[in-house]
Parts: sequence; C-alpha cells; structure tokens
Amino acid sequence: LIDNFDSQLYDDAENTLSDYYTGDLSVASRTTQKSTSGDYSLLLDQGGQIISTSGLNYPSQGDIYKVDFWLPTANTGVYALFGVQNADNYYYTNVQDFEQQWELIKVENGSETSLVDKTGQSIPQEQWASQEIDWGTDGTIECRLYDSADNLVSTISTTDSTFTSGGIGFETYNSHNRYWDSARLL
Repeated sequence: LIDNFDSQLYDDAENTLSDYYTGDLSVASRTTQKSTSGDYSLLLDQGGQIISTSGLNYPSQGDIYKVDFWLPTANTGVYALFGVQNADNYYYTNVQDFEQQWELIKVENGSETSLVDKTGQSIPQEQWASQEIDWGTDGTIECRLYDSADNLVSTISTTDSTFTSGGIGFETYNSHNRYWDSARLL
C-alpha cells in the first residue's frame, strides 16, 4: 500500500496531507464522502496538482502501480502521476470523460509529450474505477483501465525510460469533485 488516505498514515500518526504531499494543497482534502477501502479517500475539489516524493513507498520500473478513482459525469478528467521527480518532470495518465480519451503523457522540464493517446473509449463515470500501470524494467509502460467490477475496459502501452522511479501525484483541471483511493503496488 502506498496511500489509502486512511487513519494509519494520518490520524494515528498525527499527520496531514502536507506531511506527504506538496503542491496546491488548498484544493486537496481527505474525505469520508466516498471510499473504496477504509473510511477516507482523497478529494480534489478544484483544479490543482499535489505530488509526493518522500515519506511513502513509491513505484519504480519493475512494479505494477494501481490507483482507484471516481470520475463524475461533468466534462472533466483525472490525472494519476507516477515517476514524479518534481513538479516539472513525471509521467501521468489522463482519463477524460468529455472526449472519451485515455492518454499517457510525459512531462519533462515542464513540457508535455503525448506518448500514447486513445480516443473513443468507454470511460467509467459515476463509479469507482481504477488505473493500473505496469512499469516494465525494459521501459515498457502498459496502462490498464478497469471499471468498478474490475473488468478490463482498455489498455494503452508504449516504451519510454526517461524516468525509472519516482513519486506519485494527483491532478485535476477544473472545479468538479474527483476522488482517489487505495494507491498501491501489486
């Protein structure tokens, strides 16, 4: 487990999100509104980004990283960041309901490069879904999208070895509530 936003890492240890994450913490909170495990999940209620590069267990090449998300039907999207070096260098998956799009993007020195893009996808909405990132030691990155019943919805893959390890993060770009939970290594 990396972070399930529940009591063990927070209440029991008397920690807050700022003990693990940096970035736009003003739009981030732990909430009991929705959750896949335990009592809490992460809520981003406006556009913003938070990243974590110290204090948690992080994925690297050779790992499978999975995170649950809740995407409302609201012309919006969710970004799950991994391989985070800092706020200007990382990979992220972009799941958008309004364009039915799923994309893997590399951000290097603040510039975005789309590594693979798939449109016309059946994007799970108004339910818990999950993204699984199989980060191969040879630089292959295979991303799998699952619905709430853990049925495989879509797969995208590419090869890139710019980053071989790093932190995690979560991002949104407008004012609709998005939730994340159970960030974990499989």
